[in-house]
Amino acid sequence: MGQSNLLSSCHKKQIPPHIPPTSFTQSERNSYQQKHEIGPYLNRTDSDHYKQQEWKIIIQTTNFEDYDLESELIQKYHHCTFPLEKSLKTYYIMSKQHYINLVRQGPPSKLRWAAWKSIILKNEYPYNYNGSSELINKDIKRTLINHPFFQSTNDDYTIGHLQLYHILQGLSNYYPKLGYCQGMNFIAGFLLLVSGGDEYYSYQCLITLLSHPKFMLYFNYDSNFQLLGFLEFITQKQLQIHLPQLYKHLYSQLNYPESFWLTKIILTLFLYNFQLQYCLRFWDYIIVEGIFYLPSLVIKILDQFQSQILVIHEFSEIAQWFQQLDQMTLDVHSLENSNKYRLQKHQIQQYANLYSKQLPLIEQLKSYPKGLCNFLTDALN
Repeated sequence: MGQSNLLSSCHKKQIPPHIPPTSFTQSERNSYQQKHEIGPYLNRTDSDHYKQQEWKIIIQTTNFEDYDLESELIQKYHHCTFPLEKSLKTYYIMSKQHYINLVRQGPPSKLRWAAWKSIILKNEYPYNYNGSSELINKDIKRTLINHPFFQSTNDDYTIGHLQLYHILQGLSNYYPKLGYCQGMNFIAGFLLLVSGGDEYYSYQCLITLLSHPKFMLYFNYDSNFQLLGFLEFITQKQLQIHLPQLYKHLYSQLNYPESFWLTKIILTLFLYNFQLQYCLRFWDYIIVEGIFYLPSLVIKILDQFQSQILVIHEFSEIAQWFQQLDQMTLDVHSLENSNKYRLQKHQIQQYANLYSKQLPLIEQLKSYPKGLCNFLTDALN
């Protein structure tokens, strides 16, 4: 189905039959991103100026051509579209630990996408967005609706909607057994915002987040929601260990289940529940540490709000409190202390063994990360 009549079976109003040209000059790209508050303009802060100094030194002093890299390392540069991305990728390869520490602390807005790409992207996946889906069509209008990139007048479709539709349809084509699932739209939409509207590499990052053993979001959305259930289980156990009073209050006194507050946090990687400025920092940690750092972040967030939650004694009131998370102020600097909740691989293994005694857990998760890639290869067919 061509772009001119894409989704016409679902809506009479049609999305724009074009996307921003890849031949933008730097000035045109900056103007476009500033207008839509995406890319480097997504969340500019006063601290960006100070952060940029150290990153600027890295870019200026790290030249890809100065290093005699082996051929297999050179292949890792296929996704680098700008010189600064080559510099960051080179520094990541040559000084990995220091680079990771910088990303954990939060890259400047101008460099966040390049920093994430340098860590996430390993392979390149085929991108075919032919086809149509009524569910995707409905969900793109429900995605990050408060951001200008996805806001339209008269119920029209924006360029952001078109790009989001392409990415989600491409994902559905790449994983035909899985298809599109609700929650993926938030992940894809957020990648578009951070990337400044880079549709192709937002898609590449999304597929990597689903398929790479470090993230394996595929299992967040498969028919049994195995990763979702496992992450909920881990979070509950970690809450019981680190915040026992809060655990007792939520689960014993209020009897408030994970499905009422934690499920959407996991399925959308915080995007449904929190302001974008905070999600950027949550994602900095997840990009660096992997999906099993998510429980650590949740525990740290709950720790900040523990005093508020403990004075709530009615089920309806705690439900209302969790629904207002997107209006609350977080101390993101305290996230650096979340490392004390960080799970080691042997702890993940112990939790997997314990969880599998209660509910079925596929071998790919029980033996994380061994064996996962074979399962995902089969999932493509």
